[in-house]
Amino acid sequence: LSLLREGKLILGKNILTGSIPEILRNMNKLEILHLSFNHFSGLIPATIGNCVKMTELHLDFNDLTGTIPDSLSNLVKLEKIHLNDNAISGEIPDWIFSFSPLEEIYLNNNDLEGTFPAQPNVSSQLNKLAIEDNYINGSIPEIFCEIAPSVLSVDCFQSESFIQCTCCTNCGK
Repeated sequence: LSLLREGKLILGKNILTGSIPEILRNMNKLEILHLSFNHFSGLIPATIGNCVKMTELHLDFNDLTGTIPDSLSNLVKLEKIHLNDNAISGEIPDWIFSFSPLEEIYLNNNDLEGTFPAQPNVSSQLNKLAIEDNYINGSIPEIFCEIAPSVLSVDCFQSESFIQCTCCTNCGK
């Protein structure tokens, strides 16, 4: 496929179903994976972590379940990670904030739970963090307010989660 030679696999909005193919483990030159707005189900394949050149991961608006695999911590060049609008569970991993080029983190509208990481190593490039509509508690560390005070979107008042945030722009519904 010519798309793969360009380092991109863009298959969003195609009503694709089933699991995300394990073939991704062999795509070590893949830079952009865009599978949004389909009907993929099951777990996020751990083999995506083999795509170490990846800068954008878009798996939003699917039916994915399970936790965010630790193998994604290998994607140190990530600029955008969109996992929103699925049924992903577990806690937000600390490592997700540590990629220095990271600009966008969309984890909203999932089943994530637990406490927001207390001292994440946050990228200074971060310009969007969306974690609303989950079951997350705790406080957003002040470092987020210093880096990007106008881009935080969290639940501050929902009964199933309560986030304390002094600089959030969207405090839930």
